[in-house]
Amino acid sequence: MDLLFYSEIFRNLSVAKKNGKPAPHKAILLLSVIDLVASSDIEDERILYSDSLRKQFVINWDIHVESCSPFQCIMSTPFYHMSSECFWDLVPIKYGMEPPKSTPSESLIKRYYKCARINEDLFELLKTKESRDCLREVLITKYLRAES
Repeated sequence: MDLLFYSEIFRNLSVAKKNGKPAPHKAILLLSVIDLVASSDIEDERILYSDSLRKQFVINWDIHVESCSPFQCIMSTPFYHMSSECFWDLVPIKYGMEPPKSTPSESLIKRYYKCARINEDLFELLKTKESRDCLREVLITKYLRAES
């Protein structure tokens, strides 16, 4: 898998729409992961549901999402629903332990999952500035500058 592959995957994330606009949550989460890989706060494929990730999510939300947006700044939903994408898996605390079928809250994620894990080849790409810049631009252009 290469940068072209992940650029296309990022361009085609499964996102909800509201008032004709794509939900920014997955893009903001991925931008936050990219930022934390760049700063070496994320050192391998494991993405912890951590304070540093939450803080970076809020920072990116404030930068990229208008205050009049119909969307709310909630990280638990994209963290959970990103598992529908081919590069993101949730790692359960105990195999066979299934969370209830409800809206994924922060407490539910912390209770049922150790972390998320991204593909190793994606992590390797994110370690290079050129790849990070390219994927960042895909996310911003497609989901955060979208015309209604």
